[in-house]
Amino acid sequence: MPEDKRIVKTRALLRAALQQLMETVSFDDIKVKQICKKSNVSRMTFYSHFSDKYALLDNLYDDFLARVMQRCIDKCRKNGEKDDVRAYSVNLYVSYAEELYDGRMPFFRAVFDERGYAFTTFTDFITHAARDLIRKIKDCSGLSLSDEQLMSLLCYGPMDFLRSTAYSENIEPVRAAEICRSYYSVAIDFALDSADAQKSQ
Repeated sequence: MPEDKRIVKTRALLRAALQQLMETVSFDDIKVKQICKKSNVSRMTFYSHFSDKYALLDNLYDDFLARVMQRCIDKCRKNGEKDDVRAYSVNLYVSYAEELYDGRMPFFRAVFDERGYAFTTFTDFITHAARDLIRKIKDCSGLSLSDEQLMSLLCYGPMDFLRSTAYSENIEPVRAAEICRSYYSVAIDFALDSADAQKSQ
């Protein structure tokens, strides 16, 4: 059953308000009353949707990751790559980059630069979301690397790359996606080529 349109709209307004505030104010310093003022939503309405600003931040990240996953699925379906683990992995990372560049750059720049609660929480979200990808890659490749080693290779490394290169340059979203696709293609090829080398020994 679809969510009530009013609920969807109110939560979208609150997410947008928090995102905009965090572009200039540390998450730790933001108050619920500021979010309500920015979104033009009453405190009573806020608390009918979220227990506190932390729950709202979680919802913002949930929404971000849901959009990333939908982009990835759409890319895989369009190219007939639904069951191709390598293509799925690359498309997922590129989708992450595209969604980040789609109006969220100031927000994520603040999150990454601050390295506070919002950054730690985002890293936890990415790590949790990547577990399924790590399992897919290990199942299809037979890699003997640990989950943490694969996470470092396929998630932490690319996140730092995005932050320090494509993320920090004043480039168009399409170009950023191309850079990320090139980088991640190399990373996933390295992982899968390593698996092939292990099998042949």
